[in-house]
Amino acid sequence: MSRFLLDSSLYYATPGIPCERSEVIEDGCTGSSNWMEVTARLVLALLVGAVIGLERESSATVAGLRTHRLISFGAALFVLIST
Repeated sequence: MSRFLLDSSLYYATPGIPCERSEVIEDGCTGSSNWMEVTARLVLALLVGAVIGLERESSATVAGLRTHRLISFGAALFVLIST
């Protein structure tokens, strides 16, 4: 995988994803910031889905809390995988 030097401290091991020099390995970034960002986005999707699901459940519709949490989590996961 090619590495492009952007400035003195950042590499682009994967196009569009900057890495510190200490994080670059053969296959790309290993930084925990990437995993923390992914985890934060998935948790945020679950929380937003839960809020929507609670609102829908209070109005007695068929799709409630569990459905909206799963749909929002799946959508967020799909977007994260595709980028």
